[in-house]
Amino acid sequence: MEIEREARELRREGAELRAAMARETAIREAMLPNRRIAAHSSLVVPDPERYALPVAPTGQFYARLDGRFVLVDAASEMVVSILEPSVGDPGNDLPARPLPDAQPGVALDPAVAIAQPPR
Repeated sequence: MEIEREARELRREGAELRAAMARETAIREAMLPNRRIAAHSSLVVPDPERYALPVAPTGQFYARLDGRFVLVDAASEMVVSILEPSVGDPGNDLPARPLPDAQPGVALDPAVAIAQPPR
């Protein structure tokens, strides 16, 4: 009974953490178009060819925000559009993703899993 209660509590905490991370991600993505990026910022992509991006239209440049390529208007320094991620995009600057749900029956403590033989 105690183990089941603890397992439910851990699942609940995990679900709350995933929901909080999903909210933060939604807020961060909603804020992308409202960001100003100066042409001299470290977020600017100096060589779009390296990432197989097409040539930016006149008066615009590429930047990388929260793991996404964005097109920025040079005059206003505002994000014009957000490019869809592609398979070859680098992933080292992506925000952390929420962990998957814990499945019932999964050992919560590795020591317990080792001590108990499989059924």
